[in-house]
Amino acid sequence: MTSRSLHCLRCARPAEGFDGCRTCAAEGIGVNAMPPLADLGGMDLSSCPGGPWGLPAALPVSGPPVTLGEGNTPVVRLRNGPDRAGANAPAGEVWLKYEGGNPTGSHKDRAMAVGVAAAVAAGAETVVAASSGNAGAAAAAYAARAGLRCVVFTNEAVPAGLRAQIDALGAERVVRPGTTAERNAAMARAVEQPGRYPLTSYSSPSPGGNPPPSSQPRSSRGTPMPTRGTSRSPTSWRGTSPGGSSTRWWCPPAGRICWPESAAASGSWRPPD
Repeated sequence: MTSRSLHCLRCARPAEGFDGCRTCAAEGIGVNAMPPLADLGGMDLSSCPGGPWGLPAALPVSGPPVTLGEGNTPVVRLRNGPDRAGANAPAGEVWLKYEGGNPTGSHKDRAMAVGVAAAVAAGAETVVAASSGNAGAAAAAYAARAGLRCVVFTNEAVPAGLRAQIDALGAERVVRPGTTAERNAAMARAVEQPGRYPLTSYSSPSPGGNPPPSSQPRSSRGTPMPTRGTSRSPTSWRGTSPGGSSTRWWCPPAGRICWPESAAASGSWRPPD
């Protein structure tokens, strides 16, 4: 896969490189680019062995897998306590996926297995990550498995246990005091060097992060969206999905996470307490 096959999740424009959608970044919104969706038609999902390599055709990676046995973590049923039993007990069950059962103790192992395999396929000699802990430990472990040098940019707030884990796995831990943006900027400079492959986001604004409250959000066509007031009722705006269809979105008064109109109509949206 080449970066030319990537497109923006928000505006659907083609994207290149590893720094997200530059068009949306110019509007103050960080968005990751994604590869085309895999075609799972005709596949027997019941026979999937699990883990990120269970369906290799669904991954945007060429070349052999890099694995430490990640995935297939247990699903644990939460039991009702004695005081919740009886006629007034809530209906249904809750099951939890225990991702602590992965090799380094977090779900980050799944992504790093694929990311390091992509780095190997690209001919990289060094992988680079910016992390507050878990991602750095996973990057270090999978880089060691693949025989690659690993550099992890962190800050002084990383817990001692995770610092020790990153160090023990052979990564070069670079402590960058300051904000996350400053740490990511240091990583951005590092990945410009030849032979280096990024395993985490480093662009600014950070993809997945929220714009500052003072900035007015914009639709995927660049038009300002209505500003929410202090009411507990959600407001709505109409935007365009990557597929080109027009969709109405409902946004709660707190935060900037919005739901499609269909989810709001079905009761999936609830005002914050």
